[in-house]
Amino acid sequence: MTDALNVQMARLNALSFELHQTQTELDQERQRRRNEIASAAASLRKAASTISAYPLPSQLGEEDLGLFSTLATALQSHASALEQSALSGQLEALEEQMLQIHTTCNTCHSIYRPRK
Repeated sequence: MTDALNVQMARLNALSFELHQTQTELDQERQRRRNEIASAAASLRKAASTISAYPLPSQLGEEDLGLFSTLATALQSHASALEQSALSGQLEALEEQMLQIHTTCNTCHSIYRPRK
């Protein structure tokens, strides 16, 4: 029985040590991914700032152009919020901000992107 307990204690010690190492490695990986998300969000924000210059079909009215501009501004805002949340480590906010970005993109594409 003592041998079995010693084996289990050695196993627990090894697992505890691995857990500590893994947590450190996970923290480093999370930081790297947060930085990547922030960088991608910054690129999206910059790209969104140029969307208003895209040529739109001439048959669009002022209301359509206004909505297009509103959606472009919303995309910039959502991308900026995502960037800031990633940089500050507010991971709980990332999923909702990504959903807002996807919703904004899908809304705009469903209205303005030409169908093939």
